[in-house]
Amino acid sequence: MIKWLFSGWKTLPKVSALEGFLSRFLFSLFLLFTLRLSIDYTQEPHPVGLLKLLHGFNDGKLWLTWLADPSTWNVYRAIFAGLLVFYVAGAALPLVLPVLALMHVLPFTLYNSQGFTHHGYQIVSCTLIIQAIAVLYYNFREKFTLAPPDEKLRAWMFVQAQVILTGMYFISVFTKLDNSGGMWLWNSNNVAMDMLKTARQSYLNNFDPSFAGNPPEAIWMLEHPWLSRLFFGSGLFLEFLCIFAIGNRVMGFLLGISLLVMHRSIDWLMGGVAFINNEFLAFIFLVNLPFLLSWPADRISSRWIRWGLVAGATMGFFASFWLHPGGSGNNSFVDYGWNVVKSIDVWNSLSAEDWRKFLTFTTPIALSMAGGGAAGAAAGAIGGMFVHSANRGKGQAVGSSQ
Repeated sequence: MIKWLFSGWKTLPKVSALEGFLSRFLFSLFLLFTLRLSIDYTQEPHPVGLLKLLHGFNDGKLWLTWLADPSTWNVYRAIFAGLLVFYVAGAALPLVLPVLALMHVLPFTLYNSQGFTHHGYQIVSCTLIIQAIAVLYYNFREKFTLAPPDEKLRAWMFVQAQVILTGMYFISVFTKLDNSGGMWLWNSNNVAMDMLKTARQSYLNNFDPSFAGNPPEAIWMLEHPWLSRLFFGSGLFLEFLCIFAIGNRVMGFLLGISLLVMHRSIDWLMGGVAFINNEFLAFIFLVNLPFLLSWPADRISSRWIRWGLVAGATMGFFASFWLHPGGSGNNSFVDYGWNVVKSIDVWNSLSAEDWRKFLTFTTPIALSMAGGGAAGAAAGAIGGMFVHSANRGKGQAVGSSQ
């Protein structure tokens, strides 16, 4: 059992070309999602990170406020999206990934230089950074190539993304214990006081009557301190154990689902304290949605059918722009793409109406991709038969001539 728990630390998982493609595709959609908002900050009053270094050279200069110009920001995101096309295709990764990592760091450095710190996006930037390091190290150690990653590099990129995600949870365990003098578990029942504080602040922000009064969950936890310690303490142990997800698909799935349940519970109990970026990363790299989607297709023995399916589904997505009731008739393709990206924010909603709108919007896209995938698989099967027949004919011709 112990050997199996640590198996992923010694043996790289096999990551198929299709899983790697889907992993890069889903991660790209998520990266665009993190850049969905505009930037309004025209000052750098409390520089941190890279800005702190730049202000060391010239403290009187505003280094990143040019991002607050709407037209500049739109061009910036367009360039980022263009580089993501190369990333999804797996092309020129040693050149593309470092630039993507830097471009993702800059706007959130400006955001965190306003005098308050938001920790929700560092984990995303760090995932890009570690993948860039993995690609550069591979090209230095193995071979320099601008071609799509082979199985070894795909595994490196996947595992290193898991290392960053689980590592941040693991580090938070020791941060909690250090900052509390080792008393975090004993004092964890006091989180109920934060629930009361959050509810009252939410009420005072907009005088929303839904937040009036004390949350009954918080009162219950204050009245049952030992059960509260058990509940919140289980989250601490989960953060400690999640490092066993590294390289282990089964543990990754189980611990990924557990982390999602933990975050959804926190969001529900704390009245909107969400960790949506952590959750999307858990979906991609721990629950491993790319693997779950690619596994059935990878069982198809014919490469022609397999890649015809992928190509057809991809074309079906683009075709949905013209087929979708809310597509070309109301938007440019860029606006339509942004609507697709922004739609995943529904995960952060508990409203049935929001989910109904999401399903109404995404169902035509899913149907278009399913139809395109079926057509592509059929075309791949026919193409494969023609190629096989042609190759067999050539083989017979060579045999007869001999």
